[in-house]
Formats: sequence, C-alpha cells, structure tokens
Amino acid sequence: MANTNPKVLVVDDDPGIIEFVQETLGSHGYEVLSASSGEQGLRMAVRDAVDLILMDILMPGKDGLETIMDLRRRQNPARVIAMSGGGSFHLANALTWAEKMGAQSTLRKPFTPQELLLAVREALDTAAS
Repeated sequence: MANTNPKVLVVDDDPGIIEFVQETLGSHGYEVLSASSGEQGLRMAVRDAVDLILMDILMPGKDGLETIMDLRRRQNPARVIAMSGGGSFHLANALTWAEKMGAQSTLRKPFTPQELLLAVREALDTAAS
C-alpha cells in the first residue's frame, strides 16, 4: 500500500528548528525530511517529490529566496512556506519577497506548534483543491 501521508521537507540551518518541526509534524502523521542548506534542500525537493517545503530565508550559502527561485525555475510543484526570524525590517521584506517568488505563505519565527500545523494544513489544502 502506498504511503499517503504528506511529505514535508524542512530546510533550515538551525538544528533546533528542524527538530521542532520534525517532532511537531511527525506526531501528526506527516513524513518529515530535513536539509540544513538551500543546496541540499533543492536536491532533496527534486529527488524526493515532496508535497510541501518549509524554507528558512536567512541561511549561509544559497539562501531561501534563491532556493525558492530555483524551485520555481525547475517547475517544482511543491508548496512553499517561507520562514524567518531575522530583524523586523529585514524579516518583513524577506517574507514579502518570498511570497512574490512563489511561497504560498510565511511563518515568523518563533512560531508555536499550533501556528505551524495551521500553516501546513492550509498550504496542503490549497494544493489539493
């Protein structure tokens, strides 16, 4: 029988965020993969056919905005939720740009398990409709 649980990829250079997302979503039946860089996240998104990507914006190397642009250039169908906890001015600008580049929604760090679950459900529900 095929696995019908949504496959979510979290891309963040903060191991604490990755662990938090894995525990929260994993306990609600999601299959959660993780990548610690934009480059690794891009490879995994293509290879593993994920349904949803939680993308940190501020990362060393290929940042989240560049990674979202690369995903869209490759016509990757995965939904994207952009995440950031950067300074307030930069945060607002980065998350606005992420949506312009194809992210379906945004999450400001720190976020609660309830905020995470709501954002994930909404992103996946819009993909299904």
